[in-house]
Amino acid sequence: MKRGIAVSGMLALVALAFVLVSSLAVAAEKAEMKMKTDVVKGELVDSRCYLGQGKRGPDHTKCAIACAKDGLPLGIVDAKGKYYTLVIQSSQIADVAGLDAEVEGMLKGDSIIPTKMKVNKGGTWTEVKLPEQMM
Repeated sequence: MKRGIAVSGMLALVALAFVLVSSLAVAAEKAEMKMKTDVVKGELVDSRCYLGQGKRGPDHTKCAIACAKDGLPLGIVDAKGKYYTLVIQSSQIADVAGLDAEVEGMLKGDSIIPTKMKVNKGGTWTEVKLPEQMM
């Protein structure tokens, strides 16, 4: 009888270990799926002027910088004209508004959470130091 209880207990521990390992594997797979990144290339624009009036380009750079400094969201418009909102504190990267950029990050719908960004300043691609984000 004691041996049967011991075997049952051991089987229960093995089953519990299997469930825990399986749960960890599923959690790791979900985390990997969440962390999948995409790259969007295009022009960094301020949301108010671009979405409201279609304004962009070199003639609009000063305004885009001012809007970003005021905290209005920046976005990136790709070559096909698709707009993505950057989920980041725009005031901390305002000086790159209006430039061509490559933004790498987690893409969800029409938004991207940047993890890496490069901008083209006068023909030279430079990495942008992104502000710390809570994740």
